[in-house]
Amino acid sequence: MFIVELNARKTKTITLRVSRDLSEILEKATKELGYQSKSDYIREAVEELLITYLRAHRDELVTEMNESSSDELIKVPSTIVYV
Repeated sequence: MFIVELNARKTKTITLRVSRDLSEILEKATKELGYQSKSDYIREAVEELLITYLRAHRDELVTEMNESSSDELIKVPSTIVYV
């Protein structure tokens, strides 16, 4: 099992520019899905995408970590995920 710590204590702000049409779709989806803001909605979507990526590349990442003999976890914002 590969453990990924999603740690919200350290954050970094990024800016995402989207078209007006996409912004309107995001606004509608945000409201319909009950998110407080577009940022919350996008943040969760990015987390889900990263988790999917980590699961797809699990073996490669484990090999990389073993070769570097590091006990560090891969860190991205939120909670612990078992991959």
